[in-house]
Amino acid sequence: MSEASEERRLWGEVDPRWRRRFGVIAEAAGLVVLAGATLALAGRVLSIPILSQWIPELSVRPMQPATAFLFMLGGSSLLGALISTRRWRRILGIVAAVGVVAGGISVIVANVADLRFPRWLLSSLTAEDVLGGELPARPALNEGAVLTACGVAVVLLSTRSRIAHIVGQVLAVGAAMVGATVIVAFAYGDDTLRGFPLGSGRMAISAAILTVVFCAGIVIARPGLGIMAPIISPWPGGIVLRRFLPLILAGPPLAVAWLLGTTAPADQPRSFAAAAVLASGVLAAALFATASAVSRAARRLAVAEDLADRAAVAVSRDAAIVDVLLARLSDYRASVEGLDVAVRFRPAEGWLAGDAALTVALGSSRLAAILVDIVGHGPEPAVAALRLSDAIQHALRQGVGPATAIAASRWVLDDGGLMASVIVIEVDARTGAVIYAAAGSPPLLHRRGREVRKYESTGPVLIGGDELGKWDEGAAVIEEGEALVLFSDGLADPTGPHEVAVASVEDLTEALVRCPYADADRLADWCLEESLGQAEGVARDDASLIVIGRAQRKAADVSPDVA
Repeated sequence: MSEASEERRLWGEVDPRWRRRFGVIAEAAGLVVLAGATLALAGRVLSIPILSQWIPELSVRPMQPATAFLFMLGGSSLLGALISTRRWRRILGIVAAVGVVAGGISVIVANVADLRFPRWLLSSLTAEDVLGGELPARPALNEGAVLTACGVAVVLLSTRSRIAHIVGQVLAVGAAMVGATVIVAFAYGDDTLRGFPLGSGRMAISAAILTVVFCAGIVIARPGLGIMAPIISPWPGGIVLRRFLPLILAGPPLAVAWLLGTTAPADQPRSFAAAAVLASGVLAAALFATASAVSRAARRLAVAEDLADRAAVAVSRDAAIVDVLLARLSDYRASVEGLDVAVRFRPAEGWLAGDAALTVALGSSRLAAILVDIVGHGPEPAVAALRLSDAIQHALRQGVGPATAIAASRWVLDDGGLMASVIVIEVDARTGAVIYAAAGSPPLLHRRGREVRKYESTGPVLIGGDELGKWDEGAAVIEEGEALVLFSDGLADPTGPHEVAVASVEDLTEALVRCPYADADRLADWCLEESLGQAEGVARDDASLIVIGRAQRKAADVSPDVA
């Protein structure tokens, strides 16, 4: 898979693949420093110039024994403190890093105080270095400075402080720029910058190369920390940074080399080498900052898209649950022969509401209708309405009447302190006899041709924890062609005409009188359209409606009398 895969992944801030790769490179850098310093020290002991000079020119200053020894400690500190996972190796690595710091400070002191350093260290290897007029066996001041910076960087990066990580990486980058300047200056033949930036003594070219390698290993050993985190980011900024960083680092020195090759020596400023390295550093810093900002923005966008995807998946997976609840609340409809039944349900918000409207067959010829209206909207009232309607129908199946079923089911509302209006009716399809009980609900409407009768509530609103509520039962008879209409106050408001933006009971009554249809489905749709018309198309409350009509028997359905 390529770095820029088309598949969107919600990575963290660090790509573990690149962290492993940079870890391998850092380990290789530590081994190179350790091996290079060992060879340089061996070259001084065995008097093999090429091992300590690294350049086959006798005029090149060899690496001093003290410098080689400190680089050996530095390579060991990198491998132990920052690479190894074993505790005892990490401790030894930190001790080695402290040794590098102490040695680097000693070199600085020796140069500042003009000491013939080091008489007490490697005394048998202090053959005078007469090349370039340098003092015997004394490392240059900038060598001591970069070694001190590198040792401090290793110690800081081995801690758990974010600020320490940043400071350590900055020190390592600064030391690397010093070494790179010396290398570029040597390549350009500009000997004046060999003591950059302090100007006392000349850094050996072999020491400069090891400095760059050592600093690179320090910086990338912990790439997920501090200012280096953007380089192993899996986001677009990290990808661009990894691809362009080599060009940014090599571009300015190559450009300067081209300029030097096309101009006369008299026209070549001595500051070209330092300018080339400084330009690379500035461009690299700008690239790091830009990549970090791009990666943060891309990650925030990916997190937002992921949340949106998760929400969509959750909705799609939970749709089945919502469908079941919606069906139980609004489409749980049973019928018996001889009765025409229609159920309508219109939530005010979302898909779930605090209403439940259902019909239940209690036998071959008896039908019960239950309409529950819990105060409120959304999932909690919907679940309460479902539980209350289940409890009522369970009580009806046990053989009790509507009023008793209401009283026996009010325990459902005890926990949530909810309030509900309920209407329960039983209809006998053979005789048309109706028994009903209503707890604070709108009136039950009985349509008889062009006449509409109202059967008012038979008791108070149902309140959780209220043991004092009592409900009576009413009775009526519906003939063939007549219908009963049960509805919640979201369809028609019983408090008065147009108190809220919904039809009043009078509006609904007039609509029933005007309706030219007799079947339950058309009658129910007629009532819903009247309610929405009066509300000017805005549903502000959950609305439920049940229409139960007694179908007219056709002549062919009537069995002839047998003599």
